Amino acid sequence: NAHTLAEVLNRVNGLIVDGSTMDFGNRSAIHIQGSGYDHVLVLLDGVRWGYVSYDYPETNTIPVQIIQRIEVIKGPASSTWGSSLGGVVNIITKGTGTKNTPSGTLSGTYGEHSTSDLRVDAAGLAGPVGYYLYAGRQESDGIRDTRFFDSETFYGKLSLPLPRDMELKGSVGYSQPDYKYLYIAEYDDQGVFNDRAFYATLDFTAPLSKSLTLNLAAKRLEDTLTDSWQWISTGETYNKLEYEGESTSASGRLVWSGETQTLVLGAETEHRESTDFDLLVSYAAPTLTEDLWALFVNDTIRWERLTITPGLRYDHLSVTDDDLLSPSLGLTYQLSDDTLLRGSVGHGFRKPYPTQIEGDPYFFITNPNLKSETIWSYQA
Repeated sequence: NAHTLAEVLNRVNGLIVDGSTMDFGNRSAIHIQGSGYDHVLVLLDGVRWGYVSYDYPETNTIPVQIIQRIEVIKGPASSTWGSSLGGVVNIITKGTGTKNTPSGTLSGTYGEHSTSDLRVDAAGLAGPVGYYLYAGRQESDGIRDTRFFDSETFYGKLSLPLPRDMELKGSVGYSQPDYKYLYIAEYDDQGVFNDRAFYATLDFTAPLSKSLTLNLAAKRLEDTLTDSWQWISTGETYNKLEYEGESTSASGRLVWSGETQTLVLGAETEHRESTDFDLLVSYAAPTLTEDLWALFVNDTIRWERLTITPGLRYDHLSVTDDDLLSPSLGLTYQLSDDTLLRGSVGHGFRKPYPTQIEGDPYFFITNPNLKSETIWSYQA
């Protein structure tokens, strides 16, 4: 009966979700084994999730209903995913339907203070095209700490089988959570916050041979974050900020699968733009841009009860002009049916975001010489 992704993650050992509540309608930050929130990489079907402006992995724009499973890596995973010093939360959405007769879920929760969580989803086949569709709405009229919440989310995924076992998948989603906080006891003050997230993916998979598979993917994320503060008595807005960001990425992977080995060779590129505005003043904030590209190779070698996972990734970051090499090595031994011995060593990094280097009206402490934060991690 989880209403948000934050509720789910807050129950995972080693994860702390700052700001998470047992009801919904609160922004939250993820920490893995004591890491900072900007050390954590959240992925939604491969989309690097969070505010583009300052790498805040806000998850309240991801409806929990569309999730099939969540994979968590604790510690740096830069040899595969790049900037992920603290760890990775990899979210995989539900697949499309496989039957002509559609199946789905209609659910509703209602409680005090006009608090409701309404959801509907459906999956099936329309001719050769598989589909999964979701719509949801959450609302709360001040259930906790004079906090009001209103959110609408939509998500859709299609899959099209192609000749020679090839497949084309696409998805699109939109979320718009709105928040209002009243600070009556301490101040004559209220905060009104609005989030908007639009995301889309396109994925093509083609088997080149019995053992070799090609995957090509393109992804898009657009987000807007607006914060405004008003006097309750007069309704006058005394401060209002807006953060806009967009990210476009593309990746390609070759996967070779053998009887005892799976080898992945890949490349990735991403372009990010962000602009911050003070909507109460006339000056124009600069648009900050960021580009990265990377090459990576990861291997999984299985021999009876032993599994070895070496990995290596090379990242080039335009924001710092850094060239980063991230190796890793993991060992897993199946001691018994229910006992695993694991050990790993890896190099991780967290890239700075452009406002930390170039600055804007709201990040007053900037450092043009700032480099990526790096770490060596040893776990057993």
